[in-house]
Amino acid sequence: LSSSRISRCMALSSTSSVNLSNGVGIGGINYHRLAMSAVRSSMFVQRDRSNMREVSRGSSEVSVLPTGDNLDVPSWTFQSGNVTTTVDQFLQEIDNDSFIVMRSGEVVHESYRHGQSDSFHQLASMSKSVVGVVASMMIYEGLIDPQRTLADYVPTFAGCAYGETTVAHLLDMRTKIKYEGREYDQLVEATRFFGVVGLVPKEDSIDYPADIRSWMQTSQHEVVPGVSWRYENGNTEAVAEVMMTVGGHSLSELISERLWSRFGAETVALWQLDSSGREMASGGLSMTLRDVARLGELLRNNGTVGEQIVVPAHTVQGLRSGLAGDVLQSLAASDFGPALPGYGYHNFWWLPPKAGTLLATGRFGQHLYVSENEEVTIAMLSSAASVGFKMYGDRLTAMLESICENISR
Repeated sequence: LSSSRISRCMALSSTSSVNLSNGVGIGGINYHRLAMSAVRSSMFVQRDRSNMREVSRGSSEVSVLPTGDNLDVPSWTFQSGNVTTTVDQFLQEIDNDSFIVMRSGEVVHESYRHGQSDSFHQLASMSKSVVGVVASMMIYEGLIDPQRTLADYVPTFAGCAYGETTVAHLLDMRTKIKYEGREYDQLVEATRFFGVVGLVPKEDSIDYPADIRSWMQTSQHEVVPGVSWRYENGNTEAVAEVMMTVGGHSLSELISERLWSRFGAETVALWQLDSSGREMASGGLSMTLRDVARLGELLRNNGTVGEQIVVPAHTVQGLRSGLAGDVLQSLAASDFGPALPGYGYHNFWWLPPKAGTLLATGRFGQHLYVSENEEVTIAMLSSAASVGFKMYGDRLTAMLESICENISR
């Protein structure tokens, strides 16, 4: 499907002309079904695309995922509010493509839908969390000072909002930023950003910045950083600029050198590039389901694979430390708050209310859940065209917690 058709179908699926209960819109056309098909075709990525860069897995031995008991996890039920639902019903609602559950290092469920296999799948904003791991490592090593601003590291960003924001505030989404003086609208700004990157067609009537860096230069503060909380793609792009400047390599090379080549990934990861050849840090990664699970297992084991330390334990533990009162209050007051009561956010990772857990999440139904205390890792990759994390976050949390409780009995 062409990118213009994907964009149009996605837009139509969320307009008032479509009844999302059956997907039927004007003229009897099932736009929701068209949107699902369009999104799914865009979520699976071909390795030989010219606008992708490989994140090398190096020559390390592939980390084996042993098979344990075969559990029928999709048939299990969970309750959210007064509604009881099966895991399978929820997975169907988010148009799930692949789903894996691991307990104590063993695969106890793995399934694929829609004729798919363990193929390259876009992670969308789960990419932010991968960047967050390596950024945290660089902070722990003293290479990056979280209290310094982007402009301290890259002076060309002086004068714009991103340049004037500290790394710590960027990592925790403690900003409210607008662009080119426009009143902020999340959908409008996300669509414009995707146009800059080349993910959706550009509108003829809009003068787009040439690339991600040019787009960042148009940023302006709405409020002083550290006061509010808003989920923003540009924060990850800004942190990536610091990482690349300090590390002296492209983002793909940094992630490969510090993470991807060291924990036993089975294959490369792929990264979407803008027109300048710069990675889209906030949402451009693609990888296989099993490698997502391997990443989760790495974090569940506090950064180790066997006896090898890949990520310092202090760094992994630090990812879980973002439940400070001011972050909780700011997030609760944001548009994500109603669906995510008790959640925190730190270094581009969501922090569920349950102790010892981490959650990476991305648009269209991408999720990685890690529970250290219950020794469970859950990953799912999806193609949800008409639902988002803000709409089902409370139900996702209930399902994940229920799976962990059932699996531990």
